[in-house]
Amino acid sequence: MQLTAEQLNIVNHHQGAAIVYAVAGAGKSTTMAHRVQHLVQHHNIKPPRILVCSFSKATVSDINKKIEQLGVTGASCYTFNALGRKIVQKTVQMGYWSAFNEEHIEHRSSQLAMRALVELGKQLGKNFSQLDVNQEDLQNYISVCKGNLCYADLLAAKLPIHCKQIAQQAEHSNRHYLKAYQLHEQIRQQHNWLTFDDQLLLAWEALERFDEIRAWAKQQFDFLLVDEFQDVNKVQAQIADILTEDHRNYMAIG
Repeated sequence: MQLTAEQLNIVNHHQGAAIVYAVAGAGKSTTMAHRVQHLVQHHNIKPPRILVCSFSKATVSDINKKIEQLGVTGASCYTFNALGRKIVQKTVQMGYWSAFNEEHIEHRSSQLAMRALVELGKQLGKNFSQLDVNQEDLQNYISVCKGNLCYADLLAAKLPIHCKQIAQQAEHSNRHYLKAYQLHEQIRQQHNWLTFDDQLLLAWEALERFDEIRAWAKQQFDFLLVDEFQDVNKVQAQIADILTEDHRNYMAIG
Protein backbone atom coordinates (compact mmCIF):
# COMPACT_ATOMS: atom_id res chain seq x y z
CA MET A 1 0.00 0.00 0.00
CA GLN A 2 1.25 3.47 -0.93
CA LEU A 3 1.08 5.83 2.05
CA THR A 4 0.37 9.54 1.64
CA ALA A 5 2.89 12.20 2.64
CA GLU A 6 0.83 12.92 5.76
CA GLN A 7 0.79 9.25 6.73
CA LEU A 8 4.53 8.97 6.19
CA ASN A 9 5.11 11.90 8.55
CA ILE A 10 3.24 9.97 11.24
CA VAL A 11 5.02 6.70 10.50
CA ASN A 12 8.47 8.30 10.54
CA HIS A 13 7.99 10.34 13.72
CA HIS A 14 10.53 8.92 16.14
CA GLN A 15 10.69 10.14 19.72
CA GLY A 16 8.60 12.55 21.75
CA ALA A 17 4.92 13.38 21.95
CA ALA A 18 2.73 13.84 18.89
CA ILE A 19 -0.93 14.61 18.28
CA VAL A 20 -2.47 13.34 15.04
CA TYR A 21 -5.80 14.71 13.83
CA ALA A 22 -7.66 12.37 11.50
CA VAL A 23 -11.20 12.03 10.19
CA ALA A 24 -13.06 8.72 9.88
CA GLY A 25 -11.82 6.69 6.93
CA ALA A 26 -8.44 8.40 6.84
CA GLY A 27 -6.58 5.12 7.30
CA LYS A 28 -5.67 5.55 10.95
CA SER A 29 -5.28 1.87 11.77
CA THR A 30 -3.19 1.27 8.65
CA THR A 31 -0.95 4.20 9.54
CA MET A 32 -0.59 2.97 13.13
CA ALA A 33 0.38 -0.48 11.86
CA HIS A 34 3.04 1.00 9.58
CA ARG A 35 4.36 3.12 12.44
CA VAL A 36 4.79 0.02 14.60
CA GLN A 37 6.56 -1.71 11.72
CA HIS A 38 8.83 1.32 11.26
CA LEU A 39 9.77 1.42 14.95
CA VAL A 40 10.62 -2.28 14.90
CA GLN A 41 12.48 -2.45 11.61
CA HIS A 42 14.22 0.94 11.56
CA HIS A 43 14.77 1.67 15.26
CA ASN A 44 15.14 -1.90 16.57
CA ILE A 45 12.31 -1.52 19.09
CA LYS A 46 11.09 -4.90 20.30
CA PRO A 47 7.38 -5.36 19.44
CA PRO A 48 6.23 -5.99 23.05
CA ARG A 49 7.75 -2.63 24.01
CA ILE A 50 5.23 -0.84 21.77
CA LEU A 51 1.82 -0.34 23.40
CA VAL A 52 -1.18 0.28 21.15
CA CYS A 53 -4.45 1.14 22.89
CA SER A 54 -7.98 1.58 21.63
CA PHE A 55 -11.48 1.13 23.01
CA SER A 56 -13.05 -1.95 21.45
CA LYS A 57 -11.75 -5.49 21.08
CA ALA A 58 -12.68 -5.37 17.39
CA THR A 59 -10.57 -2.27 16.73
CA VAL A 60 -7.61 -3.65 18.67
CA SER A 61 -7.88 -6.94 16.79
CA ASP A 62 -8.00 -5.09 13.46
CA ILE A 63 -4.91 -3.02 14.26
CA ASN A 64 -3.01 -6.08 15.49
CA LYS A 65 -3.95 -8.00 12.34
CA LYS A 66 -2.64 -5.18 10.15
CA ILE A 67 0.59 -5.08 12.15
CA GLU A 68 1.06 -8.83 11.68
CA GLN A 69 0.37 -8.52 7.95
CA LEU A 70 3.39 -6.21 7.84
CA GLY A 71 5.54 -8.97 9.32
CA VAL A 72 5.59 -7.82 12.95
CA THR A 73 4.27 -10.09 15.70
CA GLY A 74 4.04 -9.59 19.43
CA ALA A 75 3.18 -5.89 19.66
CA SER A 76 1.30 -5.04 22.88
CA CYS A 77 -2.18 -4.28 21.56
CA TYR A 78 -4.79 -3.78 24.29
CA THR A 79 -8.13 -2.23 24.95
CA PHE A 80 -7.85 0.28 27.77
CA ASN A 81 -9.80 -2.07 30.02
CA ALA A 82 -7.49 -4.99 29.26
CA LEU A 83 -4.51 -2.79 30.08
CA GLY A 84 -6.14 -1.77 33.36
CA ARG A 85 -6.87 -5.39 34.21
CA LYS A 86 -3.22 -6.29 33.55
CA ILE A 87 -2.11 -3.64 36.05
CA VAL A 88 -4.68 -4.73 38.65
CA GLN A 89 -3.65 -8.38 38.29
CA LYS A 90 0.03 -7.46 38.71
CA THR A 91 -0.86 -5.54 41.87
CA VAL A 92 -2.61 -8.63 43.23
CA GLN A 93 0.26 -10.88 42.15
CA MET A 94 2.75 -8.69 44.01
CA GLY A 95 0.70 -8.96 47.19
CA TYR A 96 -0.62 -5.42 47.52
CA TRP A 97 -4.27 -6.45 47.17
CA SER A 98 -6.29 -9.62 47.61
CA ALA A 99 -7.55 -11.27 44.43
CA PHE A 100 -10.76 -9.72 43.15
CA ASN A 101 -13.87 -11.67 42.24
CA GLU A 102 -14.20 -11.20 38.47
CA GLU A 103 -16.96 -13.77 37.99
CA HIS A 104 -19.86 -12.51 35.84
CA ILE A 105 -18.04 -9.23 35.32
CA GLU A 106 -20.13 -8.48 32.24
CA HIS A 107 -23.27 -8.33 34.42
CA ARG A 108 -21.73 -7.03 37.63
CA SER A 109 -22.49 -3.32 37.14
CA SER A 110 -26.16 -4.00 36.46
CA GLN A 111 -26.42 -6.33 39.45
CA LEU A 112 -24.71 -3.86 41.76
CA ALA A 113 -26.92 -0.98 40.64
CA MET A 114 -30.03 -3.01 41.36
CA ARG A 115 -28.78 -4.11 44.77
CA ALA A 116 -27.90 -0.53 45.63
CA LEU A 117 -31.40 0.62 44.68
CA VAL A 118 -33.02 -2.13 46.73
CA GLU A 119 -30.91 -1.17 49.73
CA LEU A 120 -31.66 2.52 49.24
CA GLY A 121 -35.36 1.71 49.09
CA LYS A 122 -35.12 -0.19 52.37
CA GLN A 123 -33.39 2.73 54.04
CA LEU A 124 -36.09 5.11 52.83
CA GLY A 125 -38.94 2.73 53.62
CA LYS A 126 -39.93 2.41 49.95
CA ASN A 127 -39.99 -0.16 47.21
CA PHE A 128 -37.04 0.52 44.91
CA SER A 129 -39.48 1.02 42.02
CA GLN A 130 -40.85 4.07 43.83
CA LEU A 131 -37.49 5.81 43.93
CA ASP A 132 -36.71 8.76 41.69
CA VAL A 133 -33.64 6.89 40.44
CA ASN A 134 -33.52 4.97 37.17
CA GLN A 135 -31.32 1.87 37.21
CA GLU A 136 -29.82 2.44 33.77
CA ASP A 137 -29.21 6.11 34.52
CA LEU A 138 -27.56 5.10 37.79
CA GLN A 139 -25.23 2.69 35.99
CA ASN A 140 -24.28 5.38 33.49
CA TYR A 141 -23.76 7.93 36.26
CA ILE A 142 -21.44 5.59 38.17
CA SER A 143 -19.54 4.67 35.01
CA VAL A 144 -19.00 8.34 34.11
CA CYS A 145 -17.97 9.10 37.69
CA LYS A 146 -15.37 6.34 37.79
CA GLY A 147 -14.08 7.26 34.34
CA ASN A 148 -13.53 10.80 35.59
CA LEU A 149 -12.08 9.86 39.00
CA CYS A 150 -15.15 11.05 40.90
CA TYR A 151 -15.43 8.94 44.06
CA ALA A 152 -18.59 8.02 45.93
CA ASP A 153 -16.79 8.98 49.15
CA LEU A 154 -13.46 10.65 48.47
CA LEU A 155 -12.40 10.77 52.12
CA ALA A 156 -13.17 7.08 52.65
CA ALA A 157 -11.03 6.18 49.61
CA LYS A 158 -7.94 7.33 51.57
CA LEU A 159 -6.02 8.22 48.44
CA PRO A 160 -2.45 9.54 48.68
CA ILE A 161 -2.48 13.27 49.31
CA HIS A 162 -1.21 14.18 45.84
CA CYS A 163 -4.11 12.27 44.24
CA LYS A 164 -6.64 14.62 45.76
CA GLN A 165 -5.53 17.23 43.23
CA ILE A 166 -6.75 14.86 40.51
CA ALA A 167 -9.64 12.86 42.00
CA GLN A 168 -12.75 14.53 43.35
CA GLN A 169 -15.92 13.89 45.29
CA ALA A 170 -18.85 12.81 43.11
CA GLU A 171 -21.89 15.07 43.04
CA HIS A 172 -25.44 14.89 41.70
CA SER A 173 -28.40 17.25 41.78
CA ASN A 174 -30.50 14.31 42.99
CA ARG A 175 -28.99 13.20 46.31
CA HIS A 176 -30.44 9.71 45.89
CA TYR A 177 -28.07 9.05 42.97
CA LEU A 178 -25.05 9.87 45.10
CA LYS A 179 -26.38 7.75 47.97
CA ALA A 180 -27.01 4.85 45.58
CA TYR A 181 -23.44 5.22 44.28
CA GLN A 182 -22.15 5.04 47.85
CA LEU A 183 -24.22 1.91 48.54
CA HIS A 184 -23.03 0.43 45.24
CA GLU A 185 -19.43 0.83 46.40
CA GLN A 186 -20.09 -0.53 49.88
CA ILE A 187 -21.64 -3.68 48.42
CA ARG A 188 -18.88 -4.07 45.82
CA GLN A 189 -16.15 -3.77 48.43
CA GLN A 190 -17.88 -6.20 50.81
CA HIS A 191 -17.75 -8.87 48.09
CA ASN A 192 -14.42 -7.73 46.60
CA TRP A 193 -16.08 -7.58 43.19
CA LEU A 194 -14.46 -6.02 40.14
CA THR A 195 -16.48 -4.20 37.46
CA PHE A 196 -15.31 -3.06 34.03
CA ASP A 197 -15.02 0.50 35.28
CA ASP A 198 -12.95 -0.63 38.27
CA GLN A 199 -10.39 -2.23 35.97
CA LEU A 200 -9.26 1.28 35.09
CA LEU A 201 -10.03 3.12 38.32
CA LEU A 202 -8.16 0.56 40.42
CA ALA A 203 -5.31 0.42 37.91
CA TRP A 204 -4.86 4.17 38.35
CA GLU A 205 -5.05 3.77 42.13
CA ALA A 206 -2.40 1.05 42.06
CA LEU A 207 -0.07 3.22 39.99
CA GLU A 208 -0.53 6.10 42.44
CA ARG A 209 -0.46 4.10 45.69
CA PHE A 210 2.41 1.70 45.09
CA ASP A 211 5.81 2.87 43.84
CA GLU A 212 6.78 -0.68 42.88
CA ILE A 213 3.73 -1.05 40.64
CA ARG A 214 4.33 2.35 39.06
CA ALA A 215 7.97 1.47 38.36
CA TRP A 216 7.01 -1.93 36.91
CA ALA A 217 4.35 -0.43 34.65
CA LYS A 218 6.63 2.31 33.32
CA GLN A 219 9.31 -0.25 32.48
CA GLN A 220 7.00 -2.28 30.23
CA PHE A 221 6.74 0.03 27.21
CA ASP A 222 8.94 2.44 25.25
CA PHE A 223 6.25 3.79 22.91
CA LEU A 224 2.52 4.37 23.26
CA LEU A 225 -0.02 4.87 20.47
CA VAL A 226 -3.58 5.75 21.49
CA ASP A 227 -6.38 5.41 18.94
CA GLU A 228 -9.62 7.46 19.11
CA PHE A 229 -7.95 9.85 21.53
CA GLN A 230 -10.92 12.21 21.42
CA ASP A 231 -12.88 9.62 23.43
CA VAL A 232 -10.28 9.14 26.17
CA ASN A 233 -11.64 9.88 29.64
CA LYS A 234 -9.77 11.19 32.66
CA VAL A 235 -8.70 7.88 34.18
CA GLN A 236 -7.44 6.60 30.82
CA ALA A 237 -5.52 9.83 30.24
CA GLN A 238 -3.96 9.64 33.69
CA ILE A 239 -2.81 6.04 33.16
CA ALA A 240 -1.33 6.89 29.75
CA ASP A 241 0.43 9.90 31.27
CA ILE A 242 2.00 7.77 34.01
CA LEU A 243 3.16 5.06 31.59
CA THR A 244 4.98 7.63 29.44
CA GLU A 245 6.23 10.05 32.08
CA ASP A 246 9.87 8.98 31.68
CA HIS A 247 10.09 9.15 27.87
CA ARG A 248 6.97 10.88 26.46
CA ASN A 249 6.98 8.72 23.34
CA TYR A 250 3.24 9.19 23.22
CA MET A 251 1.25 9.49 20.01
CA ALA A 252 -2.40 10.49 20.37
CA ILE A 253 -4.52 9.82 17.29
CA GLY A 254 -8.07 11.09 17.01
